[in-house]
Amino acid sequence: MTVSLVAIVVPAVRAQSVSPAASNQQAKTDEARMRVAFYADLADEGAARQAVVLRAFADRHKDQILVEVHHRLPAAVEPQSRLADLAVAAAAQQARAWDMAQIILANADRQTMADFSGMAKQLELDVPRFQAALVSGDVAAAVVADAGGSASAALPAGAVVVMGDRVMASPTLATLEAAFTALTSAAK
Repeated sequence: MTVSLVAIVVPAVRAQSVSPAASNQQAKTDEARMRVAFYADLADEGAARQAVVLRAFADRHKDQILVEVHHRLPAAVEPQSRLADLAVAAAAQQARAWDMAQIILANADRQTMADFSGMAKQLELDVPRFQAALVSGDVAAAVVADAGGSASAALPAGAVVVMGDRVMASPTLATLEAAFTALTSAAK
């Protein structure tokens, strides 16, 4: 009999309240933060490395930025076959796409429905709602639409970060900091 231990790496993420008052306050806070878009193929190792850099940047500026995840699918791939992308889209319905993307990218070998449900539980999502969204056609359609928008944006190949008018392919932490400083200085 073989016993295996499985560890799912959970990056440090803030738990979010689900009360209506907290949701309204969170929405107002989110509106005031700078949007940072992360375009990535969740099956790409480069995206996992870039997510680590982006997470370090996001941790430094957690009250000033909001990371949005956008899907980049290879042309020959059906979105229904990409559970990771569907899981991120399902988590987005509960405002936790970036948190789910971080966990998925840190656990590339854990890609089953059960794994994603466990990740949703660790993020304190409404797991039944997450599971229903994961298999719904609406989530697959959202992934297709988002991937189509990503493809039409004429971005460089690989993981890309867009901050303001700056498009950065595989930026370093220093590059992200410089772009953020320039954009926030220009806004003053």
